[in-house]
Amino acid sequence: MYRKEELDKLLEEHYPRYFKFFENQLKENVSQDFLVGDKYSIADFTLIGAFISVINHPSKKDLVSPILEKYPILKAYFETLSLIHISEPTRPLYISYAVFCLKKR
Repeated sequence: MYRKEELDKLLEEHYPRYFKFFENQLKENVSQDFLVGDKYSIADFTLIGAFISVINHPSKKDLVSPILEKYPILKAYFETLSLIHISEPTRPLYISYAVFCLKKR
């Protein structure tokens, strides 16, 4: 797992920087439901995959949730996509293939 210094740097520097970038991307897009354009793309699935396997992982969820609260558009975006099935991991460190169910608002 992470050493305390690495985890602190993730929480204080990296997550806020990337959350702000994606929050702004969603604000500037034609629809806040999609990262790029007006329909789901590989960008959406890549970001939600990272969110589910890394950011929303049970070991970090309680640490990251307060940071994500500062980015309401990004938080709402993540909440519109829900994971319905994760296959057996095909790679180490929580990376796996997933099947997504897309909810409409």
